[in-house]
Amino acid sequence: MTKPNPPGRSSGGSDTPVTPAVAALYDPVLVRHARTPYGRGPLAPAVSATGVNRPCGDRVLFHTQVVDGRLVVRFEGEGCALALGSASALCQAADGQELNDVRAVAEAFRRSLDAPPSESIEPVIADDLGHFLAVRAFPARRGCVRLAPDVLLDALDALASQSAPESS
Repeated sequence: MTKPNPPGRSSGGSDTPVTPAVAALYDPVLVRHARTPYGRGPLAPAVSATGVNRPCGDRVLFHTQVVDGRLVVRFEGEGCALALGSASALCQAADGQELNDVRAVAEAFRRSLDAPPSESIEPVIADDLGHFLAVRAFPARRGCVRLAPDVLLDALDALASQSAPESS
C-alpha cells in the first residue's frame, strides 16, 4: 500500500519539495479552468483573432460578437493548462460585459502579468484572473498566460475596425 505524500512534497516519486510558488501555479482555480473551461467552443457569426505562443506551442482563438451592446466571447485552442486556463478565466470575465470594460480588464491583466512579482495587481483584475498572476515568478511561463489577453485584445481591435464607419 502506498502512503500519501506529505504536504509540500511532489508526487513524482522524489522527495523534492514543491515550493509555494510552484504550488500557486496550479492552484484549484487554475486547474478548474484548465479542466472545465468556461466559454470553450465556436461562435458564429463572429469576429475572431488567433495567436500562438511558439515556445510552448499554445494556440488560442477568440471568437467575439456584440449583442445589445455587450460582448459575447468564446475561445478555442490547444496548449498547456496555463494557456487554456487563462483563456477560460478571461472569457468568463469578459462574457456579457461592455466592450470598454473588457478592454480595460484585458489591458490591466496584461500589465499585471508584465509587472514584477513584488508589485501589487491592478484593482480591475477581477475574480479568477488574479490567480494566474502567480506566473509572474516564472518568466518562461508568462507567455502561456499572456497569450489570452493579447489575442482577446486583437479580437476587440478587429471587432472595432469592423464596426467603424468607413471614411470616403
